[in-house]
Amino acid sequence: MTTLLYGRPPAVFDPPGDAIQTSPLIPDSAALEAQDPGSHIPPRLSASDEADMAAGRMESLGRHVGANLTEILLRDKPRLPDTLDRVKFVCKELWSVVWNKQIDNLRTNHRGVFVLQDQAFRALMALGQPDAAHVYVSMQLSFASGLLLGALERLGIPCSVQADAEYPPVCSFHVRLMSI
Repeated sequence: MTTLLYGRPPAVFDPPGDAIQTSPLIPDSAALEAQDPGSHIPPRLSASDEADMAAGRMESLGRHVGANLTEILLRDKPRLPDTLDRVKFVCKELWSVVWNKQIDNLRTNHRGVFVLQDQAFRALMALGQPDAAHVYVSMQLSFASGLLLGALERLGIPCSVQADAEYPPVCSFHVRLMSI
């Protein structure tokens, strides 16, 4: 007695054991079938590549958090009129919600560049030796850069953010507005 699979006997679906399956839609599919099945595993990443990927992930998380917090904080408030007011909102309101303090210094050249300085960045306060925790500093700055980026994008300001922490816990964020 033969069991039917979708109304067809199993012999239709199962090729003989020594047969190589080929696809008419994929050229040279017989060569793909003959390869070692484990050959598709990518090579191991270097430590710097892993750190770059982790920093990118932290920035993306920060971007998500910044955009959503901005949405929540502005839910019942009137629309902010200009770019400077929007950046001030991020420096005062958003930074206070996330790190319980405002940005210490905001400078601008009135040509699309803002420099936000935090003299005691809470995420870097626990560091004893700055060189020993380079990866940690990078992750925290990536998250904070993403937070600023997400918030400003949600406020309608396309920009790029570059973080700098030469002497932690002092850090600065350079925000460059993109020309629309």
